[in-house]
Amino acid sequence: DPMRLAEPRSKYPCSAPARLRFGPDWLAYAGNWMTYWERTGNTYYRDKIVAGMKSVVEMKDGLFTGNNAWGFDPATGVMSYEGDERVQHTNHLMTIMGGFEIMNEMSEMVSVKGFDRVWLDYASNYKRKAFEISHNRFPVRRLLAYAAWKQRNPNMKSEAWKDLWGRIEHEEAPSFHISTLSPPQVPSPLTEWYGVSTNDAALWSLDAIYMQEVIKQ
Repeated sequence: DPMRLAEPRSKYPCSAPARLRFGPDWLAYAGNWMTYWERTGNTYYRDKIVAGMKSVVEMKDGLFTGNNAWGFDPATGVMSYEGDERVQHTNHLMTIMGGFEIMNEMSEMVSVKGFDRVWLDYASNYKRKAFEISHNRFPVRRLLAYAAWKQRNPNMKSEAWKDLWGRIEHEEAPSFHISTLSPPQVPSPLTEWYGVSTNDAALWSLDAIYMQEVIKQ
């Protein structure tokens, strides 16, 4: 149970045999299931993907529904939520660990009525809701870019590009300054910028690549 410490069952009742988050947990499963289906043609795991997508469509608030932990039945692939219906959450881990890329492929391979609408709703409103619910400003610019592309929304497009150039993780982008490191600090001289982290570089680059594809400036 990936949420056994953060959201223990004693405080978050759930009658399902297992629990998970839609992302990164279910999306990781779905990526494996899609791969198996592609390689073998066996529809067993495709049907699990369909069951999960249908479960999301039936959720009261789609991907914003409830707390992070949802119920999950490994035998059927059905996800469920039994908690307070007034609770909503946002989860920035959902799309930054390969989840967004899985979603792009899955939406082209599997069609479930209503699911594209739910995903577009999440992409369109994630940034606003993340701040309203948890004061989280972690940028997932690909979501806004996806929403801008699908809805042909020039304001969203401008906002996504502004976010890409103006903010890194939770803080405003620091001024750019190159420093030189010399031995014995490093094996051989190199230059670096202290204002960037591994997450910054990876997420910024993935955002930029995707945005150039769908809302090119």
